[in-house]
Amino acid sequence: MPTRCVVYGCSNSTTSKGIFLYQIPFWGDNTPVAIKRRRVWITFVNTKRAKWTPSRSSVICSNHFSKDCFEYGSETVGTYKVPKLKRDEYGVCVFPNIHRYTLRKIVIVLNA
Repeated sequence: MPTRCVVYGCSNSTTSKGIFLYQIPFWGDNTPVAIKRRRVWITFVNTKRAKWTPSRSSVICSNHFSKDCFEYGSETVGTYKVPKLKRDEYGVCVFPNIHRYTLRKIVIVLNA
């Protein structure tokens, strides 16, 4: 399973402290809702990586989600809290929405 975020310009991995990786959901589910939701995740990555093709094990890190995308519960792995993505009756109902690479470039340009 890949251990690095697939979003362009992001190098976060499973070894990055405080970073969590989320697999692109709904693989193998061909219901209309699942197909639409999976397509939104893939389109997010494709906005910066036009020729990228997803695989079943492609992951996106937690830095690409706004804070309101998470449910903070008591579920833990080891000593780290693992925030879960919000869900509804169909499954994951939130989408990646932050391209941090773009934000960094703007800050660098403004500081030059």
